[in-house]
Amino acid sequence: MSRSFRPLGRGPWPRLLLMIGLLAFAGCRGCGSDATVETDNTVSSDEGWNDLESESLGDRPFDEVGSALEDSSVQGEELPPPPVKIELEDVFFAYDQYELDAEDRAVLARNARLLREHPQLRVLVEGHCDERGTAQYNMALGEKRAKEVARYLQNLGIAPDRIDTVSYGKERPFAVGSGEAVWSQNRRAHFVVRGGR
Repeated sequence: MSRSFRPLGRGPWPRLLLMIGLLAFAGCRGCGSDATVETDNTVSSDEGWNDLESESLGDRPFDEVGSALEDSSVQGEELPPPPVKIELEDVFFAYDQYELDAEDRAVLARNARLLREHPQLRVLVEGHCDERGTAQYNMALGEKRAKEVARYLQNLGIAPDRIDTVSYGKERPFAVGSGEAVWSQNRRAHFVVRGGR
């Protein structure tokens, strides 16, 4: 039992199906011999492709469309540079202190040098404390630590509008547990490097 082929009707769907079939067929043009697409009337692949090309591309040759797409994504636009990833060293404090010692100042000098080398970057200075003391007291102490670090960076030539501060007190410990080995890691000013201004 054989089925007879019904010609495609009117409307957008038959035309779309014909275009899809022609595109699939055109992709295989170089794969074998000169084949044809058959409907009620036999249409050679070249004729069908030319009809499709003139409908979808207008009077532009197909080869120019690909290059136009490539050019439009690059030509006239300067692509942004890849993000710079730098890591700044933390500054650590003695118990219940926010003053900077000689080691802290050396760390901040290295951090300031990196920030001067990358003037497009901003920094958030986070003030942290260990678990001892009240939450309110540690929020105030963390703020003093962050502001003291920011002030010192400004003295080293980093513009104030590149430095933000925040205090987390004892709410975000770096190390979990008790004892001086843990507490000393949590009494710190931590740096978060942000994107450009």
